[in-house]
Amino acid sequence: MDLNLDVLNRTPDYRRIVLSHYWQHPSGDMIPDPDMSIAVFFNWQVAEALTYQDAFRYDQSYPDPDDAPDLEVHTRLNVFLEQWLDNLIEQGHVVRINYRISL
Repeated sequence: MDLNLDVLNRTPDYRRIVLSHYWQHPSGDMIPDPDMSIAVFFNWQVAEALTYQDAFRYDQSYPDPDDAPDLEVHTRLNVFLEQWLDNLIEQGHVVRINYRISL
């Protein structure tokens, strides 16, 4: 399956990314499954799962952005993210981040 990474927000110490695997449906459509938005905090060396979507469901850690996360969903999504990232590393996937300084 193809692995796709899109950057949604970028600051010097933070990225919000979407990571997804695509598979081809018998109809020929490319389906993202799973598809996750992830907050990456470089200063803390932490990644946090924000949303998860597959062919059957959609979950979000923060149903209300101004409130604390739904701990059950947040935990489940982050456990999955850790397993998925471990599998990606095992499969040889690498993300290289280039820093550019603008004056």
